[in-house]
Amino acid sequence: MMLVNRPPMTPWLAFLVHTAAAKQPSPYKRSGLAFLHIPKSAGATIETKTGRRMAPPGVNWHFHVTYPGHKAPRSCPYWHVPPRYLGNASTYEPNSTWCVVRDPADRALSAFKERVAPDAVGDAKQASAWLLKTLAPGVFPVGRQCHLVPQSTYVFDAAGARTCAHALRFERLPDEFDALMERYGVPWRWAESFGDTNRMHHAPSNLTVAALEPAAIARVRAVYRDDYCALGYDAAACGRRP
Repeated sequence: MMLVNRPPMTPWLAFLVHTAAAKQPSPYKRSGLAFLHIPKSAGATIETKTGRRMAPPGVNWHFHVTYPGHKAPRSCPYWHVPPRYLGNASTYEPNSTWCVVRDPADRALSAFKERVAPDAVGDAKQASAWLLKTLAPGVFPVGRQCHLVPQSTYVFDAAGARTCAHALRFERLPDEFDALMERYGVPWRWAESFGDTNRMHHAPSNLTVAALEPAAIARVRAVYRDDYCALGYDAAACGRRP
């Protein structure tokens, strides 16, 4: 076999080769997966890898939604709005979406921590009072930037069909993320991808749900009864009426 000595690659040719390689879709994009951001469930951290789901052309990213029981529309970031409320502006394909769900009380507590001063994030009494004031009985919760919209409205549409094909548990996120990426042939693993990334929007805090007042926990369970039931956090909630 004759060996042919090829001339060295010129800087310009090397640039073209590098540029062509950079334009190739990443394994994640080729997988067809689409991240559906449920607020207060590790979404900002995950978006450091997946990118943010932006509104389609002609649609304002300040998306206005009139939620059930509300007379006036609320403005929320497009990527925080459940697919069922996006209508024709939705760019999600239900079979390829994945999201992260979280214990409803833990999620509500995280929303409290973001809304208060850094020196108050560990105050159980203040957190309990905030939850009782913010989560009104019989009122569909929305919160700032849709942070309190029920998680089940992201996972299912109004008819009960899934709009999030793969709902990962926040409590088991590293293992379930790794399994999902492996299933779709994406070479991402939680430890390598997010080991040093934790985009919390509040000061560090050791305050947990266990420290909240019973009345506050009961209010969360009543307001988010559908989440506890539909997401599997409390099967007994499925038969419990508010």
